[in-house]
Amino acid sequence: MALALNIEIKHQAVVIYRQLKNKFFDEKVKSSRSKFGLILTSTKIAMRAFQKAEDLSAVTFAFDQSPGKTDGCYWGPFLNQDTPMTFGVEKYAKHLNTPVLFMHINKVKRGYYTYEFSDAIEDPRNTGYGEITRKINALLEQDIIAEPQYYLWTHKKWKHKRPADLIQQ
Repeated sequence: MALALNIEIKHQAVVIYRQLKNKFFDEKVKSSRSKFGLILTSTKIAMRAFQKAEDLSAVTFAFDQSPGKTDGCYWGPFLNQDTPMTFGVEKYAKHLNTPVLFMHINKVKRGYYTYEFSDAIEDPRNTGYGEITRKINALLEQDIIAEPQYYLWTHKKWKHKRPADLIQQ
């Protein structure tokens, strides 16, 4: 998906990624994923870059991964487990007032995939706290339940436990 996205859509595709500490491997990741025009932007500079941009690009998130830190994330049910969810999609969508699309990826056969976008949220500024995060995670959950064999289960999504002082959301 990362390689083909920029070819398939009419907007410039930008992926927000967490910069690797090892500069050699960070450059390797960026060069391999940007082979067909995809732009990788570090989480450290992404918001400033988008605020300066005159023509907003298609911002892409891999939001299904376990957050590195649980402070600032959203907690909710995911596959019947209390789960910390990254809040980046919601943060950027509300700040930039950009509609949120969800990409469903389907495997046709080995090495062949199709994708389909569905509208998740059209007007992010008119949503309540956590609504966008809940919606996109529910869409992901539906895809996983439909075809669990294609989900990358190594993310260790449930390695964190909700802090006791955090109220139920």
